[in-house]
Amino acid sequence: MHEEIFLPSTYTTGVPYDTFRKLRAQSPVTWVPEPAVGPWPAGPGYWAVFRHADVKHVLRSPDLFSSNLGATQIRDPDTPEDLAFV
Repeated sequence: MHEEIFLPSTYTTGVPYDTFRKLRAQSPVTWVPEPAVGPWPAGPGYWAVFRHADVKHVLRSPDLFSSNLGATQIRDPDTPEDLAFV
């Protein structure tokens, strides 16, 4: 379930609300690996925070939580072929 939130294919039919509901209940803070997707290599992974109160705490506590070592995001397509893949 954790890995599926990273995959673009998860969102082709809309936001996976049921998945997010389950994650909030079962794994409100979880490590998400970034697998290789199509032509893009695997990424370093990231922490995902799903409950509103926890997200507020993270955003309001830069002394405790930081992305200064680098952040991760869904990669922007570099070529027309990449754009077609997305």
